Amino acid sequence: MRINVLLRRVGLVGHDHRVRLELGHPHIRTKALPVMVAQFIAANLAPNAWIMSSMTALSLSMMRNALTSQEEFPGLSVTGGTFVGLPVIVSEYATQVGDSTGSPLILLNSNEIFLADDGQVVIDASREASIEMLDNPTNNSATGTPTTSVSMWQTNSVALRAERFINWQLRRADAVQYIANVAYTSVTS
Repeated sequence: MRINVLLRRVGLVGHDHRVRLELGHPHIRTKALPVMVAQFIAANLAPNAWIMSSMTALSLSMMRNALTSQEEFPGLSVTGGTFVGLPVIVSEYATQVGDSTGSPLILLNSNEIFLADDGQVVIDASREASIEMLDNPTNNSATGTPTTSVSMWQTNSVALRAERFINWQLRRADAVQYIANVAYTSVTS
């Protein structure tokens, strides 16, 4: 899961920071948000941002009040904005691996996530490499599979590899709360 990579990097492996709610209904304001915020209050923290997928942001932004037909969350759009007064970071990496039913809705205090970054980028060059030109390479050193590789030597080319080492860790365990498998499909509430 792509978001698991983020959560793993901020130190959530082995910890259960999920707010346990069954969410397939549009009662986010009355059911989900108070539970998530209560977790922050109990830890004496103030959340300062949301992370969600663009489809979650779009679905929430299209919700209408059944009584007045007004937007439930007028500051939110598919590209971000604000959600319940806090800024929204929209990311396509906020998805659940192996589960197409929804994506996580993440509430966090970004000041409580430490970032270690020396700012350096290591660049390596090679004229002798053979490269599998795919977004999802299938070869590895243990079990090779037939595929097409491009030889840098035979094509008189140079391959460049850039690496940057960054690490994240939570300062406080309750700095991130999330609801897994949020799937808002209704545009009315």
